[in-house]
Amino acid sequence: MPGHNVVSRTATVVAFVQSGNLDRAMALFDAMSERNLVTWTTLIVANANGGNGGRALELFWAMVLDGIHPDEIAFTGALIACDHIDLGWSYFVSMGYNFGLRPRKEQFCCVLDLLGRMGHLDQAEDLIHSMPFEPDLMAWGALMGACRIHRDLDRGERVAKELLDLDPGTAHVLLAQIYATKPKNSKNPRCPK
Repeated sequence: MPGHNVVSRTATVVAFVQSGNLDRAMALFDAMSERNLVTWTTLIVANANGGNGGRALELFWAMVLDGIHPDEIAFTGALIACDHIDLGWSYFVSMGYNFGLRPRKEQFCCVLDLLGRMGHLDQAEDLIHSMPFEPDLMAWGALMGACRIHRDLDRGERVAKELLDLDPGTAHVLLAQIYATKPKNSKNPRCPK
């Protein structure tokens, strides 16, 4: 049974990734003559999460060229791997335009995280308000984390109000972290210089 070999080898690749042995997973992957969506996606996500964004994106396009149609999880890995906003947007738009997939909360949160990391908090806030579903703790948390990183106290307070309804404890902790970080402009009387 030809499919049995790809399934058992994919399971081994997954096991290597779960045990933190990405090098062995990649070596087995490279030796495989047949791969399925799970094999590809496992390594795309593992490389993206491991800080190997370039390799994750190479794997994504190699998978497409190999005739495997990416799913939402593969796109999540690609979005995690993106380190430029234009690149992230192109993958996000490509989901629907080129592959007929509808972005879910996970993909929206990846874009929110990317916008936040790059300091585009206005765009991130616009995106969170335009999502086709109610933002959840993960979405608001991504924006709140960006507020903390970029010391945007005013926006952080607005986001905290949204978070209070979802998880008051998390809202208070994240807001306290923002208060503990000296803002870029120390004019805010709520934070000591």
